[in-house]
Amino acid sequence: VHLYDIEEGKKVTSYFNKRFGVANVRFTHSESGKTIICSSRNEEARIMYWSLYDNKILMSFLGHSDEITGLEMNPVDDTFASMSKDNTVRVWSLSDRKLLAIFSNCKAAAFDGTGTVLGIIHNQEGKQSIHLFSTKNGYQNEQKPFSVFLVEKANDLKNIKFSPD
Repeated sequence: VHLYDIEEGKKVTSYFNKRFGVANVRFTHSESGKTIICSSRNEEARIMYWSLYDNKILMSFLGHSDEITGLEMNPVDDTFASMSKDNTVRVWSLSDRKLLAIFSNCKAAAFDGTGTVLGIIHNQEGKQSIHLFSTKNGYQNEQKPFSVFLVEKANDLKNIKFSPD
């Protein structure tokens, strides 16, 4: 992981993790601004909560059975979503340091700008749909979405994003 001063255009420092490798880096909401979540590059499917202040892994989150393809931080709290080739989206809590929910048959996820909606690309029987979940009352496994819409003529959606408005 390389940190740059964007005003100066210079690299400030680098952090290495030779044991697991690093992919899918996201900054967290820590007051120091020096903690990240990232996934491993090896076959272990590990998510690391990493302090850049002292270059230590604070916690590892394990649960996916295949490569992690993405991470998304909730913009307003310490929850985050992880996506994997195992076709699950998992929601985790940094502050509670635990898994909150698992969504099956899913490929990608994103939080809206208010952090109150989690959108997930759902795959079932060769059809893709977007499922929207409320984050206001926490997460439960097999939680029912408040809105579902079929994405017609979509062969292979890979990503979901919310517009700022």
